[in-house]
Amino acid sequence: RGGIVLEAHRASIHHSSRGSCLRIDPIGAVGGWSNKRTWLSWDFKADRSGRFDLSLISSTDRDGRWEGGHRVKVSVSGEVLTGAVRKGRTAANPRAATGWKDVISHLGRISISKPGKHRLSLKPERLERKKGLSLTLRAIQLIPVS
Repeated sequence: RGGIVLEAHRASIHHSSRGSCLRIDPIGAVGGWSNKRTWLSWDFKADRSGRFDLSLISSTDRDGRWEGGHRVKVSVSGEVLTGAVRKGRTAANPRAATGWKDVISHLGRISISKPGKHRLSLKPERLERKKGLSLTLRAIQLIPVS
């Protein structure tokens, strides 16, 4: 109800340097994110103003492996939110047949001051690679707070 889902495969990819290997994988996720100078943005329309819980939906690989600990900065309508990608709840990925799971990381709350067009940007501040995996983003989710 009134929620906004910004799918990763619909994002604009911004490459600030060479060495970026972002790719859109078969489940519509942006994977191979290992360069923190590469970032994503979405233009979207909000039907209402108010406070929203913002979550980052990342994906495990086909074998269920996942790496967290990444730090990201989200900007929308002049408001900035930073947070860590941590393993919250998991859910079946509706785009994947088997294996891949969604990992939902709640990053915090943001305000959207007025209905209409907005831009959300997602910039990594730190990308972990201790397990040899990268951040695989499936979506950003904004859910209105009652």
